Amino acid sequence: MKEFLKKQYPNTEISIGYVKSGKVDFRGLLRTNDDIIEIDNSDSLFEIGSINKVFTTNVLAQLIQEGKVKSDDLISNFLPQKSLKSTNISLKRLANHTSGLPRLPDNFYTIKNYDEKNPYLHYDEMALIDYLENYLPSISNTESKFEYSNLGSGLLGYVISKIENAAFEKVVKKRIFEPLQMNASSFDINQKKNSVIGLNKDGQPSDNWEGGILSGCIGIISSAKDMTKFMCHILDTTNEAANLQLSKTHKIDDNYHIGLGWGIKTLPDGSQSYNHGGGSDGYSCYMKLHRASESGVIILTNVSAFNESQGGIKGLVDEFREILREIDTKY
Repeated sequence: MKEFLKKQYPNTEISIGYVKSGKVDFRGLLRTNDDIIEIDNSDSLFEIGSINKVFTTNVLAQLIQEGKVKSDDLISNFLPQKSLKSTNISLKRLANHTSGLPRLPDNFYTIKNYDEKNPYLHYDEMALIDYLENYLPSISNTESKFEYSNLGSGLLGYVISKIENAAFEKVVKKRIFEPLQMNASSFDINQKKNSVIGLNKDGQPSDNWEGGILSGCIGIISSAKDMTKFMCHILDTTNEAANLQLSKTHKIDDNYHIGLGWGIKTLPDGSQSYNHGGGSDGYSCYMKLHRASESGVIILTNVSAFNESQGGIKGLVDEFREILREIDTKY
């Protein structure tokens, strides 16, 4: 980790939470101008970027378990736009990125008040409805190929808000943050005082990214301490919603599948790891779980997703998870 930090700008932080058999531990590092020091930043807040998506699909899994919806329900059952009637986009296809929707809506950059420093903030319900009514592409009846879509996840959050008759942010708070006592986590970074300043690709303070109407795909801020609570929740094999969320729904290749939001990798020993990453202008993060060894790792940083060294974060997570698998006597 220190080698990774040596390549970063001053004031770069790494906050790590790891889980092993229900027990948690933390480590924090800060790069100063001249050194790399250990710090306690387990309560510090970072944007989690697209890891947001597995919170969205966890809510979907809960709704399926409760019998409120079925994974193959078409979103036209919940939204009034006539253009949706011929698309056959299901809840599952939004969750596993096989809906055929583009990464971002065609009118994303042309909306009024678009702000490249906070690009999702002003994309509101009116803009989304305009997209659904006037820009929606023709979607095949059959399951299409995997195409990662922020729009698809954001639209899933929007549909969930209609099913639950509440703002999506309030749904996540009620169904995940409050039951798991993730008291520091929020969609509103302006209400939090202990957030780490994000650094853009040039090492300067970045603006925060808020999700707007697409908050199903981005917008959550959280800490390593809170994220270990979520990891324990997903690692629990008696958790039926988590079991559903981690079930394979789409094959990428023989060793990699997509669940409801999660990437699922089959390892050489036949076990499976579950992963998701995230990033924004001022932050990058990566999370990996391994149920067979009851282990998980989250790494949160204020390294920009547009920083060329960002890809090294996944390697750090892989390294930590392997340590957890091999050192069963740590606790």
